[in-house]
Amino acid sequence: MQGAFLRKYGVATTIPVTLYALNGSVFKTDAVEGGAVDVFITKDEGNEANPAASFADEGHGYSQALSATEMEAARIVLYFEDQTSPQAWLDTSVVIETYGHASAQHAFNLGSTEVDLVDAPNSTAITAIQSGLATENNVDVVKEQTDKLDSMITEDSGGNQFTVEALQNAPTAEMDAAELHTALDSYTNKAGYKATGFNVVVPDVAGTAAALHSVTNGKVDAVQADATLIKAETDLLDGMIDEDSGGNQFTVEALQNAPTAEMDAAELAIGLDAYTNKANWKANVSGLATESNATANKEEIIAEADEIKTQTDKLDNMITEDSGGNIFTEEALQNAPTAEMDAAELATAMKAITGLTEGGTWTWQKISKIVSAWIAGNWRDKSGSTTIKELLDAEDGATVILEMTLSTSTPYRQITVKI
Repeated sequence: MQGAFLRKYGVATTIPVTLYALNGSVFKTDAVEGGAVDVFITKDEGNEANPAASFADEGHGYSQALSATEMEAARIVLYFEDQTSPQAWLDTSVVIETYGHASAQHAFNLGSTEVDLVDAPNSTAITAIQSGLATENNVDVVKEQTDKLDSMITEDSGGNQFTVEALQNAPTAEMDAAELHTALDSYTNKAGYKATGFNVVVPDVAGTAAALHSVTNGKVDAVQADATLIKAETDLLDGMIDEDSGGNQFTVEALQNAPTAEMDAAELAIGLDAYTNKANWKANVSGLATESNATANKEEIIAEADEIKTQTDKLDNMITEDSGGNIFTEEALQNAPTAEMDAAELATAMKAITGLTEGGTWTWQKISKIVSAWIAGNWRDKSGSTTIKELLDAEDGATVILEMTLSTSTPYRQITVKI
């Protein structure tokens, strides 16, 4: 086998081939060209066929031309088989792997010095990254970073400035104009900077930094729009908070709609004293004095009240007022028992009674059949057995009520109920 050779997907190419004499030690330089019938091609383990072109003699070796269509596969195998008789040269095969296409063995374009980030199969990932630049989550990330500046900047009469702590690791030496000029003059890409204003080639579809900016600028604008919405909400607080020696506080105007009625100590004492569960309240009040507990209890009370209301709403049309007090309506009582239970109904009910045995499943009727059969004592040998006895029904003398297995060791009698 020769290869594997790397060739671009769907592009016509020529593959070098080496043929050996039958002894395998020297090149076969005078192989008779048998045409395409000496060569077979298979693509991606598919059916074999003859390529369109014959292999060509190149002197010490040979070459095989393949068309663009023949190169449309991930894996291509060529088989060179001598069809003459007797055979003049050793058979061989050549393996080709393609690149530069989504259907190729290697999707990346291995023949390029640049990686195309927008071409398939990466376009989906690039689009996803771009679309995620202006999400609410990313605004939060930006805010998280800018919050770190909160304690690093202080107000000054001449304007805001970094604090001493924030600048403790900053360089202490200054760069004068001459040093700055020298540094800029030594910048290796200054010619390109002056000529293009950093509008250098970027390996994407647009091709230039300016075109890339047209994409990113839209994302920046979206972030700016989100920031504007945030600012619009926070601006509402501008006139509602005032500085105070003890800290910031809401202004009088901001609190003008707050509840103004107060409960004095006496009213509060009367209310608490009338609370029927005040003993438990006093014992547990320490656990309710947090915002989280207050919120949780509020939601729980509302949920329980809703459940109670659901049940009491069912009574709305079932109770009516009467001179002697409230009573159920006729409709509410239409399914109430109106007659006494006769003997037959009582007997049926008694037969179905359970819970008389430890297992709780035997009915009164079943127990009665077992007891009556036991008292009658109508036993017989079970057919085909010398150790099992059958107890028959006391009335019909045929129905097997239970079986008893006798043994010379404990348990001496093993009872199996059959009804």
